Amino acid sequence: MTTYIYIEMMLFVMFFVLMTATKDITTLMKPHPYNLLLAIPIATAFLPAFLQFPMEVPTVLIIPHLILIVLLTLSILTDLTYLVRHHCFNPTL
Repeated sequence: MTTYIYIEMMLFVMFFVLMTATKDITTLMKPHPYNLLLAIPIATAFLPAFLQFPMEVPTVLIIPHLILIVLLTLSILTDLTYLVRHHCFNPTL
């Protein structure tokens, strides 16, 4: 494994530890109008991992990509279900 893989794994672990320690994961799972903007990071994690575009992802980094995709997708789904249940398609900030 190269140095870049170690750096990315270390950054992923630091991200996960910080999100858990600050309880931001629970905040991320609550409905908020800005959650829909998380489609952008989902695309940036999804494209390299599965379509090899714009670069190929080492197999070691597929699991962190999947974890981030699932985490961000759950956040968006939480927001969408809230909007559908409350018939609130004009979010106020």
